[in-house]
Amino acid sequence: MLTKNGTASYVLMDSAAYETAERRNRVYLALREAEIEKRYRPGVVPAAESDAKMREIFALWGLDYQPSAS
Repeated sequence: MLTKNGTASYVLMDSAAYETAERRNRVYLALREAEIEKRYRPGVVPAAESDAKMREIFALWGLDYQPSAS
């Protein structure tokens, strides 16, 4: 740890440790997002409803929305 005027400013770490921490953080954020989604949108959104909403949003930006074929 490097300090600046007596307070921690920078942390040096091994690249493998950094990647491990980043991977753990991505997993944590994905789980948190899933928890929030479950709480505030417990139902499934039909594709037609989702496409309609996306068309509406894209229209505000003056763009055409072309859903991908799946």
